[in-house]
Amino acid sequence: MYGSISKTKLRAGILERRRFDRYCLCDNEVSVFSHSYKSFGWIMDISRGGLSIEYIHTQKLDIEKEIIDIINSSDDRFFLPGIACKKVYEFEVKEKSSYHSPVTFTRCGLKCGFTERQAIKLEELVHSVENMAIS
Repeated sequence: MYGSISKTKLRAGILERRRFDRYCLCDNEVSVFSHSYKSFGWIMDISRGGLSIEYIHTQKLDIEKEIIDIINSSDDRFFLPGIACKKVYEFEVKEKSSYHSPVTFTRCGLKCGFTERQAIKLEELVHSVENMAIS
């Protein structure tokens, strides 16, 4: 499911402070690969300033700074490599159902520093997400 999340919405009674609109990528088609940890995560939402990912918690990722690649599994032509990131937050995702799974997920927010070329490529992804949200 794709959709825009307005930057002006209230979050838990607090005015959202993000500078860029976020776009929800809740279908697990867009993944992130961590260079340091050689592991994958799924992008939950993305903006022109960063992204949030979820990953299966096998170990705490001590990533203060990281290089990641973004891969869109539904579009094999989309690959955005070598993005410099800095961790903003990280927390364990609590289960919403009564069914207990032995798998634990962690959500991590990353602030990204895009090069000019990466920013152009990111615009392609955001544009495709915007178009899917409209249709």
